[in-house]
Amino acid sequence: MFSRAVSEDSSGQLPCGVGSAMMIGVGAIVGGGVFATMGPALLQAGGAAPWAYALGAVPAFLTAYSYSRLTVRFPGCGGTAGFFNVAFGSGYVSAGLNLMLIICYACIASLFVGIFGAYLASLLGIHGEALIVWSRVFCWLGVGFVAYINLFRIEWIKRLQPGMNAVKLLVMGVFVLGAFYSPIWNSSNFSVEKWMPISSICAGSMMVFVSYEGFELIASSKRPFAKPERTVPLAYVLCLVIVLFYYVLIAVATLGNASLPISSSESSCIISVVAERFMGTGGAVLLNVGAVVSAISALNADVFSVSDMPVLMAREREMPSWFAREDSGRNPWGVVFVCGLLLLFINLLSMDELVAVSSMGFLFIYAIVNGISLGRTERTPASWCFSGGAILFCLAAVAILILQICQSPRAVLVLGTTGGMLFLPFVWQAAFFSVRFFLKRGE
Repeated sequence: MFSRAVSEDSSGQLPCGVGSAMMIGVGAIVGGGVFATMGPALLQAGGAAPWAYALGAVPAFLTAYSYSRLTVRFPGCGGTAGFFNVAFGSGYVSAGLNLMLIICYACIASLFVGIFGAYLASLLGIHGEALIVWSRVFCWLGVGFVAYINLFRIEWIKRLQPGMNAVKLLVMGVFVLGAFYSPIWNSSNFSVEKWMPISSICAGSMMVFVSYEGFELIASSKRPFAKPERTVPLAYVLCLVIVLFYYVLIAVATLGNASLPISSSESSCIISVVAERFMGTGGAVLLNVGAVVSAISALNADVFSVSDMPVLMAREREMPSWFAREDSGRNPWGVVFVCGLLLLFINLLSMDELVAVSSMGFLFIYAIVNGISLGRTERTPASWCFSGGAILFCLAAVAILILQICQSPRAVLVLGTTGGMLFLPFVWQAAFFSVRFFLKRGE
């Protein structure tokens, strides 16, 4: 039913091979996420940050097994939202899950808003108390800019995206090469003595898990897969292996040049802070530019694709009909809805809190998808092991994050926001379906 991937109608094109399918996932994952999660990884895991990224990939690999089975079993159904419809039909449950999915995507997109604000403030040389204020202002401006593009200048997206992708890859390449040849490289940062307690490392790994969100978009491909029984599993595995290598490489490059332990104030811009240590002011400027470009690119792509989901739900009578109304050939209310969610999240939570809440949201969604895989595909010993194990791992990871958050002075706000993100969609849909039922009865 829905597809978050930004793609064109590809009817008549050749079937999708392993490389093309794999790049759907890699393209969706690699972007601004590393700028959001590197600070929490170093803060929570210390010298074990690369291992935190490796451990965070475990639920992604396990869940990829379920996605590959569902993708082969139900080709072309539209990915995660389509799997919800396959499992629960068209009605209250799938409508609630699809609305929850939209809100979880908006929560992840709000990470990119935070990256944009924090790194733009750092690029302009703002420090101290003013950094917090101006970061928030730049976040609002970033949301406004992306809303303007998606409402009035949608043709800019295709023009700007390739150039922004090239800039972020070039910047990260320069950073990694410079880091490994750095004169201040400190191998002792990797020693066990610099590791945080195991409980903190586990919590950090589950926080950075959100970095791997996006591999599921392989299921949203509009092109059929060539030899799907072989192509689809390989595409999921290779996608996650490449991304895991990318994250661990950047974590090693950052950790080797960091000054441990890092402070909470450094966490939001840790990569530019580290770049300044071995590349000077020019390095900090370069990484700040790369982060700003990566953030606005990822944010724009997310708003462009996620804003279509309320429109499609309205056409299926799962959201109010005014979401589907067109104005000069556009559906503005989806963009307004998603951007409103972005502003809500970015004003409620800090960057580290957004990382944790985003991770919990998608761990919960992935647990449901793993359950759907067990229920809707052939049950084998391997499916019980991987899909069943993924359900347990995802739920255990949520429990670990909740315990970690409970130690925070803002635990009530963070957990309340998480609960609202996961359960208020069902309250809304219960009210909406009830009103729709009584209005229909009164006709």
